[in-house]
Amino acid sequence: MTTFTLGRGFDLSNGYNRLLLILFVLLSAGGALISGSLLQGLGIGGGFFFSWALAREIDPLHPTAAFVAAGVFLLSLPWYDGLSFGALFWLVLMLRMMTRICGKIPTNLDLAVLFGLSGWLAWSGKDSVILLLLGAGLLVAYSRYGKQFRWAVASLVGAAAYLAGSFIWHLEPGWLFSLDPTLRPVVLGTAAVLGAGLMLAFRKAPLAGDDLGQPVPNRWLQHGRGLFVLTTFAFMLAGPASGSTVALLLAVQAGVLAHRVWFSGRERLKREETD
Repeated sequence: MTTFTLGRGFDLSNGYNRLLLILFVLLSAGGALISGSLLQGLGIGGGFFFSWALAREIDPLHPTAAFVAAGVFLLSLPWYDGLSFGALFWLVLMLRMMTRICGKIPTNLDLAVLFGLSGWLAWSGKDSVILLLLGAGLLVAYSRYGKQFRWAVASLVGAAAYLAGSFIWHLEPGWLFSLDPTLRPVVLGTAAVLGAGLMLAFRKAPLAGDDLGQPVPNRWLQHGRGLFVLTTFAFMLAGPASGSTVALLLAVQAGVLAHRVWFSGRERLKREETD
């Protein structure tokens, strides 16, 4: 129970992974040259990588969907204002914990890492929204993993952490409230359409396989997609997440959804041609 199970390997013999690495280097170098800042260049390359990584978590069957999502993120670069990489990394780990895409039941060390990272993000951002999301994810995991005692304890600790955090750091208005009031309904409506579309488009998706070759029921992945949509709204409405961080989460949903619609349409045409 002391093994960290939420990590995933990066196999360079895989052509998609090699392409990702090449694009990361090119985008980082290009961003640094254009902006005159190495850190900003790495931020752009890192944004491309996390867009790809998050899309792989919510649509593990189609690696091409991850590149579509990362490409959509690049469309937001003219308004780039920095990314909350700690929060993005936290979300990747939370999705893996909820879906068990890595193939193993999360251990106590995994939970300790999630609690530690959540606490650091809440403390550094002086905001408790991340603790609220942690508690929501742990409640789902409690049911997901057979209502074991340690998950019950983790859920209670997560709820207590949020309550304590809410007394220390109040929920501050998020990025959405920095926009012109006339734009807020447009952004909220877009997020609602993307979130609902994502959940509906994957409601009957086929089984995916985890890193050990075991089947992952779609309902488990739907739990992760639900957390992803909830996180997008939470970061938009409250907390210190930057506009580019919210744009990245919306881009992932848009890219994965567009790929899903295109892929489903292509499969339907193939079936019609064979009939």
